[in-house]
Amino acid sequence: MPIQRLPDHPSLELLRKQAKTLLRRVRADVPESRALVAEFHPRPPQVFRLADAQLVTARRYGFASWPRLKEHLVTVERYTRSPHLVEPSQEPWAEFLRLACLNYGADDPRRRQEAGLLLSRHPHLATANAHTMAATGAADALADLLAADPGAARAQGGPFGWEPLLYLAYARLDGPGRYVAAARLLLDHGADPDAGFLWDGLTSPFTVLTGAFGGGEGDQPPHPEAMALARLLLEAGADPNDGQALYNRGLGGTFSDDTAHLRLLLEFGLGRGEGGPWHARLGPALQSPRQLLRDELATAALRGGPRRARLLLDHGAEVNGLGGHPVYGGRTPYELALLNGHTEVAELLAAAGGSAGGSAGGSVGGSVGG
Repeated sequence: MPIQRLPDHPSLELLRKQAKTLLRRVRADVPESRALVAEFHPRPPQVFRLADAQLVTARRYGFASWPRLKEHLVTVERYTRSPHLVEPSQEPWAEFLRLACLNYGADDPRRRQEAGLLLSRHPHLATANAHTMAATGAADALADLLAADPGAARAQGGPFGWEPLLYLAYARLDGPGRYVAAARLLLDHGADPDAGFLWDGLTSPFTVLTGAFGGGEGDQPPHPEAMALARLLLEAGADPNDGQALYNRGLGGTFSDDTAHLRLLLEFGLGRGEGGPWHARLGPALQSPRQLLRDELATAALRGGPRRARLLLDHGAEVNGLGGHPVYGGRTPYELALLNGHTEVAELLAAAGGSAGGSAGGSVGGSVGG
């Protein structure tokens, strides 16, 4: 039986109920429940107890133990933010930030226009605090503030409870700003290049890199200095295995065969390593770096991206690796390209050894977005 993905918004109470239900069904000798125990319990006991049911419940979701599963829920709660649900604020600087930043739930461009109008009427909002300085790219004012208070570089606050670097990456303003200089100042004073949040509790981190690249199901615009900002973050140690950024610029939203973001991420190690701090925090809820490459090649085949496919193959993507998202239907990239009429991609894959019904190496770990 395959490992299952945790449901959205998992609660400890729900999982406890699942374990108790499993306990009752095993004691009632229900075949399906007995099969779960045989599959996921390392040493099935003769007398099945609640602790055993909790262990099986944890392992069927990919966690080594019930305490590890509980720890995961605590982590999700710690990092969860719901920026799209934040109500208007009476504080002008907080309302400015609420309107100026992408929230991935209600990103009507008129909100950002309102932010611009608010700023034009009250220019002092740009330098109200570290969060507004970051969002407007007010590098000189930020330098003065950080010289006096270096800790402001990592202070969570504002309407979304974000660090300044997140406001910088998710802000979308028309006016000029020295964003890369401001980001460098924040990083030099201890800001985390892997800062991020879990959107409404979904276990696919929206990181600073995610914000810089933009994209997604609402076709959110990239940051005005997206590539320079992303390079700076990667040079500062941001992990390139950013599943949400890849989803937003690939499977989610309007597809483009542009490869600039992929080239940059591959340059800094996309598809390699352990997955960075977010993978350490969320474990089996996230896809492995290797699986991210499989998904990217599957997306190029599904959506028709010959430039992407060629680039990924050149960087070691498994030609017959299976994408983990349900939309791929367990099909190889070659099958996806053929079924969707993308002849050029199919030919590229076939030349590299692509076939129908290839490797079953694609795990279905935590899916991203969608």
